[in-house]
Formats: sequence, structure tokens, C-alpha cells
Amino acid sequence: MICQRFFQAGMSRCLGLGLFAIASLMDPVIRERGGHKQKRQRATASSDSLDAAAAEISPLGTGLLCRWSEGQLSAVDVQELAALAVQSGCTDPEVVWLASIGAHGKNVSHCSRALYSAYCRDMNLPERYDITVPLREKGSKEASLEVNISLLLPHDWFANLSVTNKFSEFMGIPCIESWWAGASLKNPKFFQHPCLDKPFKTKGVPFVLHGDGAKLHDRDSLLIVSMKFMLGKSGFKDSHLYLAALPKSVATDEAWEKIWQCLAWSLDCVSEGVHPDRDHQGNCWPKDSPRAQLAGAPLMPQERFGVFWGMTGDLDYFMKDLGLPYHSSNAFCWRCRANRSDLPWNDFRQDAGWRSTILRRHEVRNLQLSCPLFTAACMSALMLMFDVMHVCDQGISSHVIANVLWTMVFQDMTGDKNANFETLWQRLREIYSELKLAYAITKFELKQICDPDSPHAAYPCLRQVRAAETRHLLKVVSALANERSNGSQLHKHRALMCEALVKFYDIIHESGYYITDGATFKQAASQFQLNYQWLSQNAMQNGQHLWSVVPKHHFFEHLVDQALFENPKMFWVYTGEDFVGRLCRVAHFVLPGKATHDLTSFLVERYLIGFHLRHARLDHE
Repeated sequence: MICQRFFQAGMSRCLGLGLFAIASLMDPVIRERGGHKQKRQRATASSDSLDAAAAEISPLGTGLLCRWSEGQLSAVDVQELAALAVQSGCTDPEVVWLASIGAHGKNVSHCSRALYSAYCRDMNLPERYDITVPLREKGSKEASLEVNISLLLPHDWFANLSVTNKFSEFMGIPCIESWWAGASLKNPKFFQHPCLDKPFKTKGVPFVLHGDGAKLHDRDSLLIVSMKFMLGKSGFKDSHLYLAALPKSVATDEAWEKIWQCLAWSLDCVSEGVHPDRDHQGNCWPKDSPRAQLAGAPLMPQERFGVFWGMTGDLDYFMKDLGLPYHSSNAFCWRCRANRSDLPWNDFRQDAGWRSTILRRHEVRNLQLSCPLFTAACMSALMLMFDVMHVCDQGISSHVIANVLWTMVFQDMTGDKNANFETLWQRLREIYSELKLAYAITKFELKQICDPDSPHAAYPCLRQVRAAETRHLLKVVSALANERSNGSQLHKHRALMCEALVKFYDIIHESGYYITDGATFKQAASQFQLNYQWLSQNAMQNGQHLWSVVPKHHFFEHLVDQALFENPKMFWVYTGEDFVGRLCRVAHFVLPGKATHDLTSFLVERYLIGFHLRHARLDHE
């Protein structure tokens, strides 16, 4: 008992000393003495130390500042972490200065002002383009507010980046001629494209737009439009550039119409390669304004110009925001006349009736769509790109993986279903190692392919697995399907289907800008569809909810046709989806204390600060 008391007393004393030490580390600031004059002198000294730091950029300082601009750290967090680094022996001038900004007390506003003053002056960034749009108050159903929002326009991005130290790398200038050299003029996107009237093969910089929404908080989402240079080497975080955003809870159709009108006008300016002499409504610029002084001047050196080459996004975005037909429509495809009656969209035979109704390029070009973005000379339904991530990774591949594993667990194996799945999962992990695949999932459960309590109630589909992980998981499942085949018709079709889809992916991955063996590529896609269709029909005859055929199977056919002109990986939206997620995190950080309809102005400001901090430092490398 006595020993126990001494032990408890010792532990209490050690715990007290430990907490004291931690508190001293987390609060490294020593209380200052002196009056206002002395404090001003010390503040001046801190400013001088920043000038010394500016001569040699600190990697640690860059990391802290970029995380501050992206909403991952507060200004006080930056100061505290810098102070801890100094206490640990860091003598980097910039980090020492960052540690000093809390010298007057760790006040959020003081630290923020210090960072803004030191790093956010003289930012060479695109000029905001402000427009007034009708928004509704949060919770209201009607537009009741006229709000100024800020856009960053494509032609302003081109002009701004073309004078930076790394614009050639950012836009992919060295790759332009090789990209266009492989382009076939039979590509439908060339039809009536304004680039044909200009020397696009040597001067045209290809770029795409991306649109999508992401969760802002539990009851709201943020709809975002961005742009990407197709051949650029800018780094993952800045592969996409902000154009516009609005919270869904306050957005109106009229507001987005005005945004699309501005973007359409800007796209035309990019195609022309010159600064506009009027605004998007045809009004002259204010006299002596920066835009008036630039009117008529080239956007880029050497008379380069932008070539708009596609719009990417998920199919829901195309339907809800760009005005394409919904999945539930009788004729939902804008590339052919397939329907749910006399030209069934889910017939994938080579002599299927809908194949003879595929719209010609002039018919797709002339489709009347309500979104004002389609008023741009370079924009039409020809530019709406089917992408592998949404059509395959989060579509047909998810159905394939789930159905293959389901049939193994519930049809091929006997005994407890959970034990069966665990056996398969153990073997899948071994195959991951054997194939040396990246993006291996670390946890996999039966509930990710079906409801374990009602496994026959609904069609199996893969859930809670990232797109890149799905592609690699497909290879592993394909190997397992071959391994566990018993030679039956069902098992043969199952294995052949997996092999064909894996081959489809491999050809995309191994090809460059363009698919080199189009015949093999198309054959692999056809083999996948026919084997999947056999499995689907077999399940239907047996009254089973298996091998669901969804509209993405039909869009897969058009993705294959599109891929014969350019590799689908040029339009992968992984970076776009990541950009949307990161921008939502920034929005979530700046939103507290502000009205939702005022979010855009603060969001643009914080985004530009982050962009400036990253690239002002990259230019010094």
C-alpha cells in the first residue's frame, strides 16, 4: 500500500511537470516589458527580419503559409508552430520572423494582419471580374438580393500567367506541336472550331473547363467551375485554376446564366488571343482603366492563343447545370437517338439499331442547349467529354467488381457469407502483393458491395472505394476470377469480361496523347460489353438482381468512340475533383461569421493568396 501511494505521488508529480513543459512549449512567448515606443521599435525590428528572410525562401515557412492560405492552419497556428521550430533549433530567418508575429500576444487579428502585410501586398494576379447577380437568402425560395460576386476569367488567366517565369511549363508550351501533330482533323471537335482560322498547330494552347459540386457543410454544397491547361506541368495543387463558384443554397438559375455569359465571352477572347475592348455586355471600359489600356493587345507573347478543347464533369453536372437530358428521359443520350423503346440503349451488339443513329458532327454541333455557355463560338455539345473516372471507375467498374465478388460469396462458396468474404479478401491482399499494385485498399467489407442482411434485395455495387483504388482493385478481382473459374459458362463469361475491361484500362495507361492501337482498344471494349450483357441476361432469366445495366454502359460506347481521337486520360478529372474538395475546405474556413451569399468574395481573396504564395516562391527556385 505504501509503495502504491509513493508511486501515485511520483506519477502525479511527473504528470504535473510534463503538463507544465507542454504548456511552455505551446506558449513560447515571453511577456514583453516597456511602453508603446519600445513595442513599436520591436515591431520595426521584426519587419526588418522579414526583409532578410525574403532573400532566402524557407521550405518550412512556405509549408506553413500555404496551409494558412488553404484554411488548414490559422494565423495563430502558424506563429505557434514557427515558435516551436525555433525552440527546436531552427534559425531560418523567415521562420524566426513568423515566430515573432505573436510577440504582442497570440491574437488572431494581430497575427493575420502581420501575414497579410508581409506576404499579400503587390500580388501579381489576374484582376477580378465583378458582376451583380440575383441570389436568394439562405432558406428562401425566391431571389431577393442583388449581390456583387467575383469571377476569375479564362482570358485573364492566360494573360497573367504568360508573363510569369514559369509560364512555358505551366501551360505546356514545349508540348504543343507534338500534341497537335498527332491530332486528326476527323475529330468531330474540329468542326467549325475557331482555331481552324489560326495557326493552332504552333500557337494554340489547349485547355479544358471542369464543373462540379462538393459538400460545403451538412446542408449546403458549393458549385465550382475551373480551367486546366491540358499539357501543363504546374504541379498537382494548381493544375486547375479557379473561375467561379456559388453555394447551392443561395444560387439561382439567373445567377448562373450571368456567370455562364461571362465565361462564354471570355472563351471567345481566349480564341481571339487579344484583350477585349468591351465588357461582356458590350459596354466600353472606363477611360484610363487597366482594362481600357490593354484593349486590343495580345493576351500572350508570340501571338499565342487558347484553344478550348473540352468540358469535363460528372454526368449529373451535365444534366442539372448544363441542360443535357436526364437519365430518366426516354432519349437521354445527346450523341445518338437510342431510347427506351424501339432503339434500346442497352443493346451492345455490333448490329444494334441505335448504332445507325449516331449523330453526325454537324448535328451534335447544332443541338440547342439552354446553358448560355454554349453561345461561345468554341463551345458545343461536341466538347462535352465522357471521362473514365465517372463512366468507368465510379460506374461500370464498380458494378463489375461488386457482382464478381457477390457471385463468389453467395453462389460459388458455401457456409457463412462473412467468412466467405473474409477468405476472398485475404486472397485479394495476396494478389495485390504478387502484382505489386499501388493504391491497394487496406480495408474491405461485405457491406461495401451489398446489404449483408438483405443481399438479394438490390443490385450489388461497390461503395466507399476511391476511383484510383477501383482501377487497381479491378486487376486483382480479374486475377481472382480466373483463379476461381470452374469452367462453367457463367465463370467463363465472368473471367473474360474482367480481362477485357482490364485490357481497356491498360491500353489507356500505356498510350501517350493518342491511342496507338485503336482496333485492339475497341475490341477489348466490345468484349467487355458483350460478356457483361450475357451475364446480365442470364441473371434476369433466373430472376436474380445481378449484373445491372445502367446508362453509363451506354455512355461507355461513346467514350470508346471519343477515345479513337485522343486518349481519355487527357480528360481524367481526378485533379478537378481534388481541386473542388480543396476549395470547399477553404470556403468552410472563411465562411464562419459571414453571410452565405457573401462567401464568393472572401473565397476568391483567400484562393488568390494561396496561389500567390505558392508561385511567388516557385519563381525563386
